[in-house]
Amino acid sequence: MSDHTPPAPATLSAPSFPDALPPLAGQTAFLLPLHKRGAAVRITIEEIWAGHSGINVVTFFDAQDKLDSITLTDPDPSQFPLTIDVNQLDLNSGGIHELFYTVQTGAGASRSQSTWLDLDNIKPNLGTRPTMLEFPAEVVAGGVTRQYLREHLGKVTATVTKWSDIQLEDELWYYLQPSVSAAQGIQRQEAGRKIIAKADLQQPAIEVSFDGDVFEVLGNVHCYAYYFLKDRAGNEGPNSFDSPIFTIDLDPSLPLLAPKVPLFEQHGLINEALARTPVQVLIPAMVGIAKNDEVVAHWGGQDLLGIPIDDPNRDPLLLIDVPYPAVQAAGNGSLQVSYDLWRNGESLGRAPDTPVIVDITLPGGPDPDPETPVHGNLKLPVALGASGVPNVISAADQELPALVTIEWFGVDGEEVFQFKDRITANWATVTLTHEVSDTDVTAKQPLRLQITSEQIKQAGQGQVRLRYSVTRDLVGHPGHANTAWSDSQAVLVLDDSELPGGGDPLPSGDFTEKNDRNAINAAAAFDGTPYVVQLNYKNAALDDLITFKFRGHQGFGDDPALEPGRPFPGSYTEDCHRVNAEDLARGSYAFTVARQFLVAIKYGSANGYHWVSNAAGTTAAAYYHVFVDTADLEP
Repeated sequence: MSDHTPPAPATLSAPSFPDALPPLAGQTAFLLPLHKRGAAVRITIEEIWAGHSGINVVTFFDAQDKLDSITLTDPDPSQFPLTIDVNQLDLNSGGIHELFYTVQTGAGASRSQSTWLDLDNIKPNLGTRPTMLEFPAEVVAGGVTRQYLREHLGKVTATVTKWSDIQLEDELWYYLQPSVSAAQGIQRQEAGRKIIAKADLQQPAIEVSFDGDVFEVLGNVHCYAYYFLKDRAGNEGPNSFDSPIFTIDLDPSLPLLAPKVPLFEQHGLINEALARTPVQVLIPAMVGIAKNDEVVAHWGGQDLLGIPIDDPNRDPLLLIDVPYPAVQAAGNGSLQVSYDLWRNGESLGRAPDTPVIVDITLPGGPDPDPETPVHGNLKLPVALGASGVPNVISAADQELPALVTIEWFGVDGEEVFQFKDRITANWATVTLTHEVSDTDVTAKQPLRLQITSEQIKQAGQGQVRLRYSVTRDLVGHPGHANTAWSDSQAVLVLDDSELPGGGDPLPSGDFTEKNDRNAINAAAAFDGTPYVVQLNYKNAALDDLITFKFRGHQGFGDDPALEPGRPFPGSYTEDCHRVNAEDLARGSYAFTVARQFLVAIKYGSANGYHWVSNAAGTTAAAYYHVFVDTADLEP
């Protein structure tokens, strides 16, 4: 914005714009054409002002926005009219701008009158595609013939519906386009340019005249006509809808060759791995192809993006990648692969079909996110050490075997595995394998793959990555299989030197209001029940972070998994706390499991887990398993 208020009233002559077009009748703003909108706008001050001796500061304004300033010392009247380039006006901003200037002299400040400048950047017809050219019914039905041209003074007259924002001096550029012409060396023909006059505005439609010579140049071909609009500022709109007209003869179609799918020819099947290569469609070299022809390939029911031809003599003509999402969307089975050849917006025909067989059936069903190699329906694996804390392997845990737990059901709630599926789990550099058995299929419980103490140590400490894959043989396609991959789980394998506990196990938490049968009853749950964490472990210090999680599961057996196979919905809660001085003085900290989570269990079991973290890492305490009987307690 300006740093001072321009003086008033206006006493100086208004600025002018040598590059602008004058206002039309009924308008007040000058129009700056697009081709004159460079880095600066040229503004002319027509005459010098009174009292111009000495220092003169000329400042240009766009309404209240200050633009450039120049300083003139003892300007000479012979310099005027004076034209100056002003750089600060945004020439892409559009709209009508009020421009004026001020002059600051020793005698004070003066302001000029305003001039209005239109920076019109709105395309004709508000940028939408115009309606088609309307030709006489005789032309539409029988084409343009010599007899027709003789009877109509060598011309064909079409009409255009007036567009909503039509103005004087709008331009209508119109063309005839052969539908199949490149092989004959015939390109589109500019048929004419019409400038809108006052008389046109008074007519119900705009008349457009095609000279017969244009048709003579094109010869006997099928044509369509189109146009685009250009306004006085130079804004060009999109091409109109096409209006076909018919000449005497039709061009013959090109003999298109069938496409090839090299990976299918090599393997006899497009499976998951090949589909992600990606699979390609080969368009063979052939005669009659022209530069800038466009090939639109079809994979089953999926239309791929058009590919322009830059070298008609290349062999093969094109190799087109088929994106994996398109393969997935087209589905499995026997599919037809083909392509259309287009020239100048007209189809030259479709090639013969090439059959392919596709089977990208995956364990876990179709990948909900096909853009990535990770199957979005496979749940993350969970590492469970002897302490039972998910994905945390303490130093003590490393002396014993651990389990890799893989959920039987996917994110969508459906079964993932089938008999004889082959599972490979990768714990850093260690590989674990399992083949799904009849027992697994019947039980439908999480799969548990054991990793030995030696393997845990071999994989190393710190944060290691755990993931798994599922491979399934394809029915009806011997020798072919598809594999789905889970995302990676971060597993923390701890070094115990400076960890909470100093390498010794942390004392387990305790539900201190449980009864003598190790159960939390309705009385204990009424106001929530405490889970007490003792702070007598080695390295206990201020700002240790205690993380607590609680979840109920059906039955009274011990299920250490943080996400058990049969959880009680609504029973999961978690919290965290940083140890403070009062906690250390007391020697403990108590989390509270609110009543709502206990009532959600009613009759079953629950586990309390906690971890303590410091700068060296995290140590897990042994979880505490407790029974819950809150069936008589209202939520």
